[in-house]
This record gives sequence, structure tokens and C-alpha cells, in this order.
Amino acid sequence: MDWSLSFEGDRLAYRVCDGEKGPCTIAIYDFEADKVVSYRNDTGARWGTTTFSMDSKLLAFPVEEPGTDNWHIAIMTVEGKDYRVVTKGTGIRTAPSFSPDGRKLTYQCAGYLSESYYTPY
Repeated sequence: MDWSLSFEGDRLAYRVCDGEKGPCTIAIYDFEADKVVSYRNDTGARWGTTTFSMDSKLLAFPVEEPGTDNWHIAIMTVEGKDYRVVTKGTGIRTAPSFSPDGRKLTYQCAGYLSESYYTPY
């Protein structure tokens, strides 16, 4: 079981992965309501660590492109609706973060490097 957490106000978003039971999924625990909502992941992709938008209406998280080593950034509402992948191309995108106005995303991106770029230690 793999857990990754993100807090926003009185809610906690977390990722749960269990390779034997399917791909990673996301759940949100509401401290005030003492309730957990889990989202069904039927995309075939592993979902990464989530982050809330500033207005707490959206979640952003990395998703693995099935059958490749590529990771993209996806967003969906905190109700688990309107899932969509918002990046394209090869490489690994992680650690999404919303701009203060909620209209843009920043994220880390690593392209594929040949062995000649690796730094020995």
C-alpha cells in the first residue's frame, strides 16, 4: 500500500496504490464531515500525488501513460468529475501546483536523457 497526502483546509487528499487490486486511485477525507470519498480509476493509468487548487475546487496529479514511461498532468473536480489530461509529449511530469488565480499549472518536467548526460558520483 502506498500513501501520499495533500491537505487543504479541513480536507485531506491521498493516493492509494495496491498493485494486486488495480491502479492507484485518489480519495478525499473530510475532517468536518468525518467522511471519505474514493474516486474510481478506470483509466488504466497510475495516478500520482494530488494537489488542491487555491479555491479547493480542482485536483491536479501526475498520471502514467499506460504502456510507456511517460507521465502527464491531469486535473479533475474534487467531486471526481471532468477528468482530463492537460499535458502532452514524452517525459516525466510531476509535482503539479496551481497558480494563485487557479488559471495555470506549474509542474516539474524531465525529458529523457542519454547516458552521456548522467553525472557519475
